Amino acid sequence: MAKVAISKLEPPVDEDKVYEAVKNAVDLLGGIKKFVKPGEKVLIKPNLVRPAPPPTTTDRRVIRAVALLVKEVGGKPIIGEGTAAMTLLWREEMDSDDVLFLTGMYKIAEEVGGEVVPFDKEGKFHGRIVNVPGGVVLRKANIAEIALEVDKIIPIPVMKCSMEGGGVTLCIKDLHALVDPYTDRLKFHRSDLWQKLVDIVKVVRDKIKLCVIDGIKAMEGDGPIYGDSVDMNVILAGDDPVATDAIGSLVMGFDDPLREIGPIALSLIHISEPTRLGM
Repeated sequence: MAKVAISKLEPPVDEDKVYEAVKNAVDLLGGIKKFVKPGEKVLIKPNLVRPAPPPTTTDRRVIRAVALLVKEVGGKPIIGEGTAAMTLLWREEMDSDDVLFLTGMYKIAEEVGGEVVPFDKEGKFHGRIVNVPGGVVLRKANIAEIALEVDKIIPIPVMKCSMEGGGVTLCIKDLHALVDPYTDRLKFHRSDLWQKLVDIVKVVRDKIKLCVIDGIKAMEGDGPIYGDSVDMNVILAGDDPVATDAIGSLVMGFDDPLREIGPIALSLIHISEPTRLGM
């Protein structure tokens, strides 16, 4: 059965408290050694949709905490992201390397002894076309090469409502960035978006053993960018992306995420059974 743990932070929130909260949540699941083995390459995937502070983006202190945990057990932390197509193409006209730099990811990598890998740089997406197992709307997809090369992937979304992601943008939606922003990211972005998100997860599902949700500052309303900030001061960690999203949605105030949140509902058909989630 899937497990999800919640760790509460008491304000004022500082870097040490964030590390302890993240570690505590992961420890409740069995500890980082359960999820990362020495020598494994681990893609740490935050939500850096644009160069902006939390709650638009994942709190850098949470990203740093996860990278430290990976490093402490002998793993190789790689912070990677493909920023929003809107950021790339017209809003800021910045590539993912720019956004990673402006949000402090290179500094974190230097501090913990990790690496930063932008999924795209200077107009070029570094990906590989693969078959999507059981794909419904995406039969083939251009997936970020680093996601295919690493041993593990840890999604670290920030807790946000979403106008287009089925109500929330959490672990499942966080992985939308794995596809080419110039082609597959733009396809099915309205009517079939929920199914597309589920199809993307299928490609890398076996690599996702641990998920962490940054709920320090959450976003309600017109997310994932223009909503209102809410101090939640929680960290969630789970061993299943669907279960983690379901509990995260409950924390956010949704009454029935298995039916209310489109990507979660579709995931019960394609990725995780309700019995595994314990719901």
